[in-house]
Amino acid sequence: MSKLTKNNIYIFSFLLLSIISLRVNGQSEIIGVIDFYGSSNFSVKDIRNAITFKEGDSVSGINKNEQIRKLKSISGVKQAYLTTVCCEESKGQSILYIGLSNKDAMTDPYHPSPTTQITLPKEIVDDCDKFNELMFEGIIKGESGEDRSQGHSLMNYAPAKAIQEKFIGYAEKYSILLKNVLKNSSDAEQRAMAAQLLAYAKDKNSIVDDLLFAVHDNDDGVRNNSTRALALIASYSANNPALKIKKIPVEPFTKMMNSIVWTDWNKGSAVLLSLTEKKDEAIIKKIKEQALIPICQMANWKNPGHSMMGYLLLGRITGYSDEEIYKAFESENRNTFLATMLSKVAPH
Repeated sequence: MSKLTKNNIYIFSFLLLSIISLRVNGQSEIIGVIDFYGSSNFSVKDIRNAITFKEGDSVSGINKNEQIRKLKSISGVKQAYLTTVCCEESKGQSILYIGLSNKDAMTDPYHPSPTTQITLPKEIVDDCDKFNELMFEGIIKGESGEDRSQGHSLMNYAPAKAIQEKFIGYAEKYSILLKNVLKNSSDAEQRAMAAQLLAYAKDKNSIVDDLLFAVHDNDDGVRNNSTRALALIASYSANNPALKIKKIPVEPFTKMMNSIVWTDWNKGSAVLLSLTEKKDEAIIKKIKEQALIPICQMANWKNPGHSMMGYLLLGRITGYSDEEIYKAFESENRNTFLATMLSKVAPH
């Protein structure tokens, strides 16, 4: 399997996991894994002592507001975030991520909520809803692969792909409206759909700035869709330099890696992975300076499907080839190789 093909498979699998986490309650009510991210100056022991649930408990039995309050009782914790994600592979159980921050709300805030009452045509909304149903149907049937060769997703699952092909026409026909909704609609779901549809524009240069604006939306679903689109465009641009697609900056996505929101880590890391495909030293240096700690945390996550993005980014930062990183990740020496990478970035 080629490096690019394998890279695409890992990215797509990782992105799908976050979509599933947002749409369903997991394949199991049971928590199989609890893992952590965010500020590194809180001990796992303190966190586990604060919460009142553990692996093996039911997801439905967790009162998130109550648990967040308990987590904030830990000295120094200013923000806490809980996310349930599907799934731990061996048993299909849910994974619960706990994010903590020793900082107050972001000093560089998201865009304020728009106030314009503007919506998309019903046919677009209906097709977006239909696509979501068909996407999960395809995943359940084991047909979750996709073609990314045009800079957007076309699933292998034919019924879902048929809807995505309609998205291409919508992106052309409603380009101005989609951009207007993305920036100005008071309805976050409408903004999220606009980001999803804009991704299918034939001229990727014409949408990069709009999607970058939406990366700072105050709704995590809008950020999720716009950032996923940019991850695909960044990879497409790296492999089609003759198209001269606008350069996608590093900073919005290293910022996302320092967020308290799990989906920001998920999609932000995907863009950073696309931006480092060609091993540009200046880009890798920026990422190391701005997001090394969260990348190391992600690489340490217990679930392989979730840790892979951080593992690969850390490998690129520490100078290994993708072939070396994949080989180690898929071997019994995964943790030994991880320890070697971590030792290379540890302060001396």
